[in-house]
Amino acid sequence: MENNYENEYTGNIKISDDVIATLAAKAAKEVEGIADLIGGIVGNITAAVLGKKDTSKGIDVDMKDGAAYITLHVKVNYGVKIPEVAWKAQENVKTVIESMTGITVGKVNVSVEGIDFKEETASVPEETVSDTEQAQSEIIDIDVTDEN
Repeated sequence: MENNYENEYTGNIKISDDVIATLAAKAAKEVEGIADLIGGIVGNITAAVLGKKDTSKGIDVDMKDGAAYITLHVKVNYGVKIPEVAWKAQENVKTVIESMTGITVGKVNVSVEGIDFKEETASVPEETVSDTEQAQSEIIDIDVTDEN
């Protein structure tokens, strides 16, 4: 579906739902804590058959009464506060789409569908790592000789 805008002086502007989905995907990926978007099987087949990357994977766009209703399917990094990351993603997606297209965003739903554990060590504070290393070295230094 395309979103039509008329300008009485110069003509029409049409914005595709795919463009809105691509903008939403980029805006969501900018949020710290979002590891990736999770696309459906259709996006994966499209990428495999056509050999092109689906830039709007994991995004559903539904236009109703001139407003965009968007659903993000995301994977978050391990250790983040999921509600905070979801709220930031909602805000960023709404701001980007409204500022770049002029289309009103009615709602941005976030569906957290996975956790990325690759970032686990990167998200652990430095002092926690050194405390853990110190505890491990103390355990190693324990004398385990048998006193019988």
